[in-house]
Amino acid sequence: MIEVNLGGSASTARSFLPRLLSTRGQYFRSASLASVGTAPMMSVYCASKAGVESLSHSLRAELAPHRVGAGIA
Repeated sequence: MIEVNLGGSASTARSFLPRLLSTRGQYFRSASLASVGTAPMMSVYCASKAGVESLSHSLRAELAPHRVGAGIA
């Protein structure tokens, strides 16, 4: 689950970053309310979505000088 949710988000961002920089596009990821809460028997899912949210916040800060947006849905 970590590899799919967090690793997949990082790989997707890395793949599309050159195109986003050239077009000043937007990069949005799907997170979950589980990223800020807890649920029984869902610890790995919650952690993976928290990682996706943190990745998106970091990308927003890193890409802002290049006029590329990053956000979370």
